[in-house]
Amino acid sequence: MNDIGKWTRFSTGSTFESINSADIKDARIGYPKLNEQNLIGNILEKMDSIIAANEQVPKLVIKIVKNSLVNLLLFN
Repeated sequence: MNDIGKWTRFSTGSTFESINSADIKDARIGYPKLNEQNLIGNILEKMDSIIAANEQVPKLVIKIVKNSLVNLLLFN
């Protein structure tokens, strides 16, 4: 995003800066090639799976503790 200086010259306003949509309608937005997009998508998918698995850990720990306490009370 080296275009910050480029966009600053279009900004207006005293309370907060804003850019008029007419000023940016012809702006070109870059994006990665398709193979890079696929790679990024695969990485994000794997990260999502890891996050989902990690969210299950506290629930599993609680189940283990509850079962251990039940077993301790029933069989001792």
